[in-house]
Amino acid sequence: MPLMIHHLHELGPAGSAKFLAPPRHEITISENVSAKLQLAYNRESLRICHDE
Repeated sequence: MPLMIHHLHELGPAGSAKFLAPPRHEITISENVSAKLQLAYNRESLRICHDE
């Protein structure tokens, strides 16, 4: 690990940027999952309001 850090440091900010910026994953939620999450959210909301 220290050796990798030294090599990245030698590349400078511009050269090492591509190695230090991993790609982001795009998350997509299907309609079925979205509906189940909404149902669970509504149930929890009712439970919390009922407890007060």
